Amino acid sequence: MYMHKILNKEVSKQINQLDTKKSAGHDSFNAKFLKLSHSLIVTPLTDIFNISIDTGNYPDELKIAKCIPIFKKVLKKAPSNYRPISIINTTNKIFEKLLYKILYKYFSKFNILYGYQYGFRQNYSTTQALIEITD
Repeated sequence: MYMHKILNKEVSKQINQLDTKKSAGHDSFNAKFLKLSHSLIVTPLTDIFNISIDTGNYPDELKIAKCIPIFKKVLKKAPSNYRPISIINTTNKIFEKLLYKILYKYFSKFNILYGYQYGFRQNYSTTQALIEITD
């Protein structure tokens, strides 16, 4: 499958759009750190992302998530009243957003997406899906 190379300016844009209020992953590299070290890390990150796409491999270290229990109900002592959330590395967030854009563009260009696929698509909503199934 043809996928264009990720450019430094695309990685740079994603770094600039990071929310500094979000938690860091297990590696402790938060958005603020990446923004401060921006000029030093853009090219290495771009290289890692492109190598990953070219080879189909992704560094194991970037796959690790920090799992945190979030309280959801009345009794704090009951384990069933918690739900887990996974905090992924900020670097991984950047790669996922870039990969999503590349794949979405490819799927749209070649009309690969199913016509009734409403999730994860621009200009599609659950309301539209409900209207479709009730008409």
